[in-house]
Amino acid sequence: MQLAGELGDLLRQHGVLLEHASVLLSERLVLNEYLRLVRLVVGDALGLSLAVALEGVVAVLVAVGLARLGQQDQRRSVCRLQ
Repeated sequence: MQLAGELGDLLRQHGVLLEHASVLLSERLVLNEYLRLVRLVVGDALGLSLAVALEGVVAVLVAVGLARLGQQDQRRSVCRLQ
């Protein structure tokens, strides 16, 4: 009888260990998903920062280009559109 009780205890412990392993695997999967989302957010933030920086550069380039075109127009005596 004692052997059967010990076997039952071992089987219960085995079940508990399997449940713990399942929980740990689930936690790892959740952590991996969280890290993937963090990478996406960081990537989006970097992409947005780059877009904002490029927008500023483009605005400056357009302004410089328009100023040069205005200077060329003045040299060529081209009238402005009203």
